[in-house]
Amino acid sequence: MPHALLASSIVLAILGLFAFWPGYLSQPRESIDRYTHFHAWTAAFWLALLIVQPILVVKRHLHLHRWLGRFSWALAPVFVLAAIFLAHFRLSSADASSFANAAYILYLPISAALLFGMSFTLAILHRNSTPLHSRFMACTALILVDPVLGRVLAFYVVELPQFWHYQLVPFGLEIAIVIWLARTIDPNLPSRRVFSFFAIFYSLVLLLWFIVPTSRPWLTFATWFRQLPLT
Repeated sequence: MPHALLASSIVLAILGLFAFWPGYLSQPRESIDRYTHFHAWTAAFWLALLIVQPILVVKRHLHLHRWLGRFSWALAPVFVLAAIFLAHFRLSSADASSFANAAYILYLPISAALLFGMSFTLAILHRNSTPLHSRFMACTALILVDPVLGRVLAFYVVELPQFWHYQLVPFGLEIAIVIWLARTIDPNLPSRRVFSFFAIFYSLVLLLWFIVPTSRPWLTFATWFRQLPLT
């Protein structure tokens, strides 16, 4: 598992450079709002952590691995807050004519923050079980697949007729991986069902993207969320 997490994190980091080059990395720093910078830096730090931690495990530097693990207890909440602040800033910046579309897109960062928070929390709760801990940590990287792969598809591969079409490939890949992670757990592991239930919930949250954002309750939630004094 450490080798797989390391390889996938490196691939995500490389693809991330291409994914965020047109809209962020190639733009003048002063032209980008501070919430985007905040989110970008926390995501970069988290991805760096996901690259370093498996290396420390493979090299048997477990003491340093645990020390960085304690650092992640602070970084993970900051990462979630950065995503929520950016989502709120973009939603509150939308005018009346673009609010419905902004509310529709809001589902992506909110659901990602939810799944990331759950993945990390469960990883910490099961830190004494290597099979579960490593899988839940892998899911904190898995959540980055959509924002990275979706942009790569949009900028470099194909122009699709609808925005939601770009979620078909990354969401399908995420669901396939999280199911594979669940199915490859040792059946004799006492707590294996915890990850199985999580995999089902993870998949359901992604699939609800194709239903929930166009519903009236979600628009009501977006209106309430917009009015919060966050940004």
